[in-house]
Amino acid sequence: MNLEFVMVILQAMRARWVLMTTIPLLCVACAAYISYFVMVPTYEATTTMLVKPQELDKQDLYNSILSNQQLIKTYSGLIQTRKIAQDVIRKLDLSITPEDLLKQLEVKTSNISFIITVTYSDPNPLHAVQIVNEISRSFSQNINLFMNIDNVMIVDEAEYKEGTLPVSPKPYLNMAAAFCAGLFMVVFLIILIETISTVQKKPKKARAEVAQLERANYS
Repeated sequence: MNLEFVMVILQAMRARWVLMTTIPLLCVACAAYISYFVMVPTYEATTTMLVKPQELDKQDLYNSILSNQQLIKTYSGLIQTRKIAQDVIRKLDLSITPEDLLKQLEVKTSNISFIITVTYSDPNPLHAVQIVNEISRSFSQNINLFMNIDNVMIVDEAEYKEGTLPVSPKPYLNMAAAFCAGLFMVVFLIILIETISTVQKKPKKARAEVAQLERANYS
């Protein structure tokens, strides 16, 4: 892309300034409409649980730590079982299936701590708080049935607060992305149009130069 072509593109963009502003603004308007009136807001609530580590063998410290980490991963899997989901549905009298509940559940663990973080997503912020708290309670109460040990403690329960903001959609981020996408699309179209126009002009220019040379030779 030489300097002459760049100047042509810049001039074309200046000449089409109405298009350069209209299309990005239309994209922003569409993104705003979809974000505020089409997409369903999603709220998250989170609880934190602590797994009390088993006694560490000082002579085999590495394997003891590894065993505790594997135990935490096992707990993470148990939290996401149908049994826990069914227990929560029964206690809260929810009209959803265990599969639907588990789809909205996220469990995170860390390799450097004994913390388990449980997050639940729901269009209703109060429901998200109630469900995630009940999941943690149900697991801590039923851990004996799974592992025959009682080493899970709920550290922080989720709290419902008025005016909680949804985690999605993010209207301002969506509108900014839409503006950039619209601007990129306009620039791409202008470059494409000017490229095609330049390619089409080259044969005509060449023929005109040849005709001019022929007339010069005859004269």
